[in-house]
Formats: sequence, structure tokens, C-alpha cells
Amino acid sequence: MLSPPTLFVSFSFADRPLAEQVVAELQVQGIDAWLCTEELRAGGTFDAQIQQAIDTRDHGLFLLSPASAGSEECHAEWRYVLQQPGHRLYVAQLVETPPALISYRLLIYQYADLSQNFSTGIASLAQAILANRDLNPDDPTTRRATRVAGELPAWQLFLPLIGRDDALLALQQRLISDRRVLVTGAGGVGKTKLALEFTLSTAFADGIVWFRIPAADSVAQSTTDLGTLTDLLREHLQLSAATDERAVWNQLGQVNLLLALDNAEDCQHPQPYLERLNNLSDRGGTAVLLTSRHDVPGLRHFSVYTLLPPDQEASIQILYNLVARDASRQPLLDTEAAAIAEAAYYNPRLLTAASPLLKTYPPSQVVTRLTTLRGSSIEVAVQEIIQHTLELMARQPDGAEALAALRKLVVCRGGFTLSAATALLDQDLDPLETLRAWSLLRFDGQRYSFDSLVLRAVTADDSIYPEFYRFYGELTLKLNDQQRYAELAAELENLESAFGWALQANRIGNAFGLVAIAGETLHNQGLFTQELDWLQRVEAALPADAPDELVAELDNCWGRYYLRQPLGDQREKLVTSVAKFERGLTFCSPTHEPQQYAAIKSNLGAAYWRWAQLEQPGMYLRLAISALEESIRVGSVTDNPLGYANTQDNLGNSFKELSQIEDRPGNLARAFAAYEEALRYRTPITAPMDYAHTQNNLGTAYVALADLRDRSANLELAIAAFIESIRYRTRQAAPSAYALTQVNLGTTYSELAQQHDRQANLTLALAAFQEALRVYVPDAYPVEYAVVQNNLGSTYNELAKDETPEANIERAIGAYEQALEYRSATATPRYYATTLHNLAVAYRSLSKITNQLVNLERALELYGQVLALRTREEEPESYALTHNNLGNTYCDLARVTGQFEYLSQAISAFEQALTVYTPTNSPLGYALTLFNLGMAYRDAGNIPFALGSWRAAEVIYQQQSDETMASNCAELIADFQPL
Repeated sequence: MLSPPTLFVSFSFADRPLAEQVVAELQVQGIDAWLCTEELRAGGTFDAQIQQAIDTRDHGLFLLSPASAGSEECHAEWRYVLQQPGHRLYVAQLVETPPALISYRLLIYQYADLSQNFSTGIASLAQAILANRDLNPDDPTTRRATRVAGELPAWQLFLPLIGRDDALLALQQRLISDRRVLVTGAGGVGKTKLALEFTLSTAFADGIVWFRIPAADSVAQSTTDLGTLTDLLREHLQLSAATDERAVWNQLGQVNLLLALDNAEDCQHPQPYLERLNNLSDRGGTAVLLTSRHDVPGLRHFSVYTLLPPDQEASIQILYNLVARDASRQPLLDTEAAAIAEAAYYNPRLLTAASPLLKTYPPSQVVTRLTTLRGSSIEVAVQEIIQHTLELMARQPDGAEALAALRKLVVCRGGFTLSAATALLDQDLDPLETLRAWSLLRFDGQRYSFDSLVLRAVTADDSIYPEFYRFYGELTLKLNDQQRYAELAAELENLESAFGWALQANRIGNAFGLVAIAGETLHNQGLFTQELDWLQRVEAALPADAPDELVAELDNCWGRYYLRQPLGDQREKLVTSVAKFERGLTFCSPTHEPQQYAAIKSNLGAAYWRWAQLEQPGMYLRLAISALEESIRVGSVTDNPLGYANTQDNLGNSFKELSQIEDRPGNLARAFAAYEEALRYRTPITAPMDYAHTQNNLGTAYVALADLRDRSANLELAIAAFIESIRYRTRQAAPSAYALTQVNLGTTYSELAQQHDRQANLTLALAAFQEALRVYVPDAYPVEYAVVQNNLGSTYNELAKDETPEANIERAIGAYEQALEYRSATATPRYYATTLHNLAVAYRSLSKITNQLVNLERALELYGQVLALRTREEEPESYALTHNNLGNTYCDLARVTGQFEYLSQAISAFEQALTVYTPTNSPLGYALTLFNLGMAYRDAGNIPFALGSWRAAEVIYQQQSDETMASNCAELIADFQPL
């Protein structure tokens, strides 16, 4: 025996006697009706209990009266009933209620009118509730506040509109201004629901006519169906049966009516409808809302609104609403809702098909079924959404050609350009417009793209793959040669598709060609995982008898990958990179494949240069220079000018780094010569990204030259080079390289701030570092992130000399500590020592503000750790800098503690620095150390030695045009000069 239906009753307490009478009569009929009590209303959990009462009842009943129509509580209750899937909302009028008081959403509802004949109305209402159906429209007690003709899609009335507020507002605005709107969109995207929601939320004085356009395979059938619509309009407008069709349609210009025509795509021969719609009066009157999966050819004077799938958040909420009545499924859904929504391509119809599966399968299996489009309900939905559209399109005169074009174009992934379509469709572009008209294809002004569900549901024409590979292979070569990496990055999904086809077709050389050419783009875009995947797949497919040059080039690609990959242990990657390059060199020689030999030698030199950043710089820089010079001797500048320029650029880097160890002026001169040679072939036109790369390196050379002479002028030349670099190294085209140049720019601004315009240059430095951090995030670029944090710390330390000193020094210390999270004495000893040194400088600066002794001792401890890593032989400049700063710290300790034995340690430290610094190789470092040495001698009471140091420093500062420091020396000499 079936249990009696349960009913939540929403009413105004002003109507309580009548409400109790209604409930009593319904209970007599066998309906379990729930009515809120006064006690519950007065309690503190009223809202929660009302919600629970609605959730646990089968349906809702709203008792309409002037009092309940104006009640916010009643409004919230019946709206909540409508939001519950499967709940019906019944309406019964207790007291005659003017339409002006009734919510727009209820105006179209049929209601049982109890105000005229209570017993008859209750009987009709009870019959509908017991049968779980709508009210009988033919019953004399059934009414509507707004007259509605036609059958509204009843199942959609009970579903809330989610994530479509903007679309609904846009539709309302267009219908107000244009009065005629065509809503287009893919199948299942929610066009009917949007049109229905507009109907429910907008008032039309003369009511609503809703008509679902039937399928018609002939003009005669369409004419017959138009006659049915005309009859509906004639009856709704209460015209006489003798009123002919033309007069009925002319009448639409005189009334404030909404004519909603749904699913126009089903009509293959719309000419009879078009004749009437195109000739409607444009002076107001009836508003027309038309929905279709495609543009309607021949339709005039209609504004077109294209509805796209809802976003992820809205799709998830739609899914929750679809399963809302089954509480047991919701905890499982919480962890998989996003995956289900994505697998359903955010299509409401497909979500609706998937929701019943959650009763039988765990969410992970529902995701699998959606991904594979398997399962009866999903297959039915796909049939309705995609296959039905294709069948309708194929019946059109140009439909077969469009369908054939679609099956060729769906091999594209991530969209495609007009050039690609021209190649794949052999110049015939007419199908593009047909596919767009049927909402299968979108165009954003630059690229065409398919809805993801179309890509999944339509079977590709395999015969097009050779042409597809040819087009994208040639495009990759062209864009790579022109270094238009940002444009090539937009095609990576297509390259992946072409690459996969080449492997599957056993065209290993073709697949590898894409890897070798596109590798630079993958690197520039930071797509190291994809580069690794491609290399692994090619290596696995490479036959044992592959040609030597192919094996050598694969080793070369592997070596470059490990050289540039930012994650993992730096030394281990360099060991692997060098091993790959050396293995590649066993397959070629200066006489056999000399160009390939030269290219691999150049990359080997770059690897040795990178290794010198970690340890034993002297040894590895000499190895780098040897490899690079051999590459230049063997290679041909005529055959490979850009490869030759790349080697010259790497040679410049190696000589620049070697200048920090020996023969500074000579090695810097060699570096500048190499960069200038590279720029003969790297120009903004021939190789914009390479040109930017060398401009960046040239800037770092000017920074190094600034330590020798003309400091301000060379720093400004460096800044000009960096700015020139980022004209071409944009964040979009080459994010990693762009960030590197921003780091260099920030560092140089920080150094220039010590010469002039402190505030402005430090501000520019901070801005550059923050811009670099937009790319260099720690998870993807841990080494580079540490560089930025280290340099940020130095800038904050410098800024502390001008404003909020303690706060800025604390910021500096925080930045250095962040850097140390990604540096270590074993993995990155040189970088680790640099940050420890800078941290010691910060603690010494902090000692001048607070906790003098504690902070000086902390600085002293850190300098000790630095000197355990820095040797005079391997890093002479850095070794000297640390000893100079160590001497200053000892001087400070002597002043704070009064223990003057610290002064002898200070003098010893300065003298160690002067074993490296000379007036030739580092005039400013030499002069600063002499100045500090003089201060130590002064504090120790050795004035003659102090004067000698200051006089020697003054000479150097005058030669270097450093007027400030030269003046400081002169003042000290004057103060302590014997009379």
C-alpha cells in the first residue's frame, strides 16, 4: 500500500483560520499536510525547521491571498520549494488577489480558486496532489493570473536557474530594446531554461504564448505547424474563429505579449515562420524570443545572443541541485563534484544525464563514464546534444560538406587559425560559417575553437593527419626560426596532437623533428614536463638501428633539457647534461657531421659555464672556454650564423665570469668582443629573442665593468641594455627569460642608487624584483626564486639607510632567510655563501639600531661560515669582499666592547682583502678596503699608517671620479694631519 503524499503548506498567519480549514479537508482526502504553528514561529529555530519541513515533504502548497502575496516569509518558502528537484508547487487562492500583488514567477502558475467554490476547488486540488500531476486546466476552478497559451516545459519549472544571472539580465535588456531576440547555443547548454526563466520573471500585460516548433521535413509541414501556432494566438487573443492568419499576426503589433518559440533548429523548412516573423511590426507590441542551436538563415531584425556553457562553479551547483534529495550521495560528491562537472564539459544536459548514475556508481566511475561517453543515459544525452545537431545540419543543402569539414577540423586541439583551416580544407572555407551557424564552432576574432564535447563526440577523419602534420611542422619551423615563441605557444596542443600521430604512424624522425624544433618554445614557456614527456616517448620509440645523427641530436636535446630544467639537484642535472653531450659527441666529429659536432660542443661549453656557478669556477670556466672555442673553429658561420652567434654569446658569458678570478680587464674586453660578434648576427629582425638574450648578457658585462671604471656611466649602459632586452623578452613570449632580465635590472638599479637618485632607483629596483616574482615562483623555479629573494634583501638593506631602518633591515633578513630555504652548502655552495654574506651585512646594519653586541656576534658567526666556503683561489673577489666586511665587523666589536684586540683582527682581515684587490683589477674595492684599514689604524692609535691608507685611497677615488669618497678621505687627512 502506497503511503499518503506529504505536503508543506505555506500561508500567511493572517489567513490561519482558512489555512486550517484547507489542511483539514486535505487530510480527509488522505493527504498528510503540515502547517506551521504559532509556537514554532515564536521559537529561535524557525527558519531551520521550515527548511527541514520542506526538505522532508513530497510537495508544497502555497495559499494565495493579498496577505501571503506580500509576505517575504511566504515568498522565501515557495521559492525554496521550487528549488527542490522533484517537488511540485501547488497554488490555491483563498481570497481574490489582484495580479499586481502577485510575484511574476507565480503569474503563469495554474491555481485552484477556492474563493468562489471552496469544496469544488479543494476536490480538484486533492485529485491533482494524489495523482502527482498538475491541476486539470479544464476544471472550472483552475485559474491563472497571467494568461498562458501553449505547454511550458513542466520539468524545467522545478529547477532553479544557476550561474546565469548575467545571461538573464542581458536577455532582459535586449528584449526591452530590440523586442526580438534569437538565443543560440550548443545542444543541452540551457537555452530553453533561460527562455523559461525570462518568461517566469518578466510581466507582459497580454500574457504569454509558448510554442515548441515541431520538426518539419517539408514546407507543407511547416505551413501546417504555423497554422497550429496561429490557432493558439487566435485563441489567446480572443479573436473570432473567422479571423484569418494575416490578421492574427498583424494583431501582435497591438498587444503587449511575449511569444516564445523554442527549438527552432528542429524545423528544416522555416520559410513560413520567417514570412510572419520578418513582417512583424517594429513599433513595439509583441516581444519575440526564439531559441535555436544555429543561426536561422533569412531571419531579419533579430538580435542574436549566444549562450555558452556555465562556468565550473555554476556547473558544480547544478550537479548538487540535481542530487539534492539523496543526502547519502552528497559526502561522496563533495570530493568529486569538480571532476564530474569537468568531465561533463560543463553541459547542463550532460550533468542531468550523469546525476542518476550517482545512485549506482561511485563518483570516480561516473567521471570515467562521462570521459568515455559510455552509459545509456549519457549516450542518450550525447545523441540529443551532438548527434541530433549533426543530423539536422546534414539535411541542409550544405550540410554534408560541413560535416566532412568538421571531421577534418576536429583533429585540431586548442583551437586553430584561418591559415590552418585553409590548409586542412583545401581552400574551401564555406563550411566554417555553417559550423558556426550551428553553434558547433566558435570564433574569438583570432582563433576558431570547438566545444570540448564536440571534440570528444565527433570521430575525426584519419586521412587528414598527414596534411595536419605537414602544416603544423612547417608552422613550427617558421615560427621557431623567427623566434615568435608566444605564437608558437598558442599551438602547443596542436603540436602535441601532431607529435602523437607521428609516433603512432611510426614516423619517428617526424616526431623527433617537432621535439627538437619546439623545445625552445617549451623552455621559454616553462613547460618542462611536456618537454620531458616528448623526449621520453621519442627515446622509447627510437629503433636500435637509428642513424647516428638522430641519436646524437637526441642526446643533444636531452643535454639541453637537463641544462635548463629548473627543478631538482643542480649538480646532478649538470652531471647528466654533460654526460648526454659527451655521448652525443661520440656519434660525430670535426670531419663527420661538423655542424652537429659544433652545436653539441657549444652546448657542452654552456653546461660547463653553468657548473662554474656552483663550484670550482676556475676549472669549469676554462673547460667552457675550450669547448666554445673549438665549436667556433669547427662550425661554419655561413651554414649556421645563429648557432655561431649563440656560441659567441656563451663565450662572452664565460670570459665575463672568468674576469672575477683573473685578468679582469683583459677577460672583460674578451667578453665584450664576443657579445659584439654575436650581435652581428643576432638582430631584432633576424632573431629577436636571441638579440634580447645577448642584450641581457651585455648588460651584466657593463655591471662588471662598472667595478673597474666609470661606475655610474657603465651602470646606466647596463640598464639601457636590460630595457632593450625586455622589449623583445616579454612575459608572454619568454616568461623565464623575462624574469631573469628583471632580476638583473633590479640589481643594477639597486647599485646605481648608491651613486645617485637613491629613492627613485631603489623604488625601480623593488618594482623589477616584484615583477620577476610573478614568474619565479618557488615550486617551479626554486633556484631563481632564491636569487630574487637574495637581491630583494640587498635592496631592502640599502633602503634602510634612508627610511624606517629597522623595519627595512628586518625585511632584508626575512628575504635572505627565504633565499636560504632553497640554497645549501652542498647543492649550491657559491649561492649559499653569497646569501650568508648578505645576511651578515644585514645583522651588522641592525647592530647600529638595536642589540649591538648580539647582532655583531651573529654577523661574525655568519662571516665565519662564508669563509669556510669561499677561497682566495676559487673566488678571489668574493673572498676579498668578505674579508673587508669582516674587518668592519671587528672594528665595530672593538668600539662596542672596548676590547681593542679586535682591531688587530680587523687589520689582518683588511690585509687579506688587499692580497686580492689591486688598483688595476678592482680599483673601487681596493680603495674602500684602504679607507677601512685607515679607520682601523686610527682606532688603534696608529695615525701615520691611517694617513698613508687614506692618501692612497684618495688617489684611487679621484681617478674613479668618486667625489664623495675622495672628499671623505680628504677630510680625515685634514683632521689628523700633524700641524
